[in-house]
Amino acid sequence: LSNSCVRVELDLTHGGVMTSIRTLRDGAEYVSARQPVAPSASHTLSGAALKPGEMYGYFADRGGFRSSTEREATAEVVADNSLLKRVVVRGWIADVPYTQTLTLHDGSPLIDINVEISWDKDTRIGDPRHSEKGDKSAPWYDTRYMLSYMIPTGMQQPELYKDAPFDVCRSRLADTYYHRWDSIKHNVVLNWLDMSETVSRSGRKCRSLALFSDRTTSYSADEAGLLRLTLQYSGPGLWWRDYPIRRPLRQHFAIMPHRGAWHEAGIADISQRWNMPLTTATVHDTHATNGHAPSSASLITLPEASGYQLSSATIASDGSMLLRLYNASGSDDERTVKLHLAARSVEEVDLLGNKSRDIACVRQHGTTAFRLSMTKFGFKTLRIVGD
Repeated sequence: LSNSCVRVELDLTHGGVMTSIRTLRDGAEYVSARQPVAPSASHTLSGAALKPGEMYGYFADRGGFRSSTEREATAEVVADNSLLKRVVVRGWIADVPYTQTLTLHDGSPLIDINVEISWDKDTRIGDPRHSEKGDKSAPWYDTRYMLSYMIPTGMQQPELYKDAPFDVCRSRLADTYYHRWDSIKHNVVLNWLDMSETVSRSGRKCRSLALFSDRTTSYSADEAGLLRLTLQYSGPGLWWRDYPIRRPLRQHFAIMPHRGAWHEAGIADISQRWNMPLTTATVHDTHATNGHAPSSASLITLPEASGYQLSSATIASDGSMLLRLYNASGSDDERTVKLHLAARSVEEVDLLGNKSRDIACVRQHGTTAFRLSMTKFGFKTLRIVGD
């Protein structure tokens, strides 16, 4: 499966695992599993034998650790043109059917993945150990037993970065594994995480792999460069609650090989576009017939390659518009923001709505442009008053 940027090889004999992810522009191998795939019984919690794209977890009622590599898979090419490549892989995990849809868009190294597992009843998945009264351990902590999607990168002592609300954090953990409440480690992914390996003498991060998730969930990572995205857990939880499987699983995520650090590759902007893709709509442009404005138009244009993102847009009780802009990865240089409406005034306000300052505007042909600067991870709230 390939486009102009990336090539993915699949091994259908072993459940459709990925044997190679290679970028075509530089010929670099980011994930490789060309050696024979080990039987699931030989897998260990260290993940040494796990393969890219393998789904793996502990099924207490179905023989222990089970893997999607146990049975052959089939593949169907459903799109193969200059803009889109899409393959549907069908296989089995613990005797339950699943489908995995891989999509490549031309001009992008991002590998889009949709996983659907057709659970027809509750299936216990997770750590089989049971906590006793007063015990600090619990089965819902150790993600190594949960059903996970494996992404072994082979990076040695990688650095891991991930986003947080209005922030990006670097993990200082050697690994994310724990099974006691008094040793909890941060293993939450909000929208994306990025694993980088420093291989050049200059210290430049040359090989990196980003993971994008459509939901806030957990992941696993360790010093050997193994990423595991949690897909499913079924069992007891906090406060004596039970978490059964009630419906089929549908999970959407993506992986993307790239060079350099997360901010150099624009991971935050790619994540926003992937999580909120452009949608098309049929509109009636009445401008040419009766002089009215078009029935649909863009609200705001943010400067390209600036790291700026529109966090929210709301209408206040007085009819003014409140826009919150966030600098996800750019510098603090001044940038031009353009509103596609005629604004009487633009003000910067604090979180209580109190005006901090007026912002000078240039109005032309029904648009309003102004200059703005924000520090990286900074945000500003603007009040727009229309004519």
